[in-house]
Amino acid sequence: MEPKSEKAVVAAQYDSAGETWHRIRGSGHELLEKPAIYGLLPNVEGKRVLCVGCGFGEECARISALGAAHVVGIDLSPGNIRQAKSNFPNLEFHEMDMEHIAFKPESFDIIFSSLALHYVPSWNATLTGMRDALAPDGAIVISTHHPAAWSALKEEDNAKKRQILGFEVDKASGKVSLFGDYLHERPITAKFGGAFEASFYHKSFSGMLKEFRDAGLTVVDCTEPAPVAEAQTLDPQFWEIRSRFPLFILFRLEPTRDAQN
Repeated sequence: MEPKSEKAVVAAQYDSAGETWHRIRGSGHELLEKPAIYGLLPNVEGKRVLCVGCGFGEECARISALGAAHVVGIDLSPGNIRQAKSNFPNLEFHEMDMEHIAFKPESFDIIFSSLALHYVPSWNATLTGMRDALAPDGAIVISTHHPAAWSALKEEDNAKKRQILGFEVDKASGKVSLFGDYLHERPITAKFGGAFEASFYHKSFSGMLKEFRDAGLTVVDCTEPAPVAEAQTLDPQFWEIRSRFPLFILFRLEPTRDAQN
């Protein structure tokens, strides 16, 4: 029997623990990433919108409620798509690999992807597929792991947890201790809420920019969001940390215009 592909492993993780994941997503999503990515969206009223990595379909429903003319969600996980269809039977969902986006050219005015790209080592196939499915004057809005946060060393015991990105030099011996690794792209496995384990790929900021250029896309906006004001009351610890140190990074992209036009 051939070993499962990395993407198949990710899909299986979400099939087996999708409900758990949706219960434990917590402050990082609801008090930081979701408000930021909806804020980065252009006006969706009357637009055709594709949601890549749609999960249980909540984002598709939110965008539809904002006045989009047609919303389509795709996800690699069969379990996620079954749940999305059950949750929102009036919307359109497809089980689809984001590295093989199968829609006709210029099918969408806006493409939206929340925290999905870091599940593949190379973004080229996904971004190229998005660009090809996008109208020439369309926009792509994505969020992903902030490279400074997710490349850091993370440690946790019964008393403390820590996240460190940097180095320490013992002046007497010259010994160097390194904490994390920012520059090298690599797979990382993390456990969330002590229950849900997922694997993803770290990419530096310059690596992200290269992926965009290679796919024929231009960054027109970028944000490293802090938590919304309500977090100060709802989750003071999260507010204190994430008001100083970013967790996610978001981009709005457009097809690169021919320099001669």
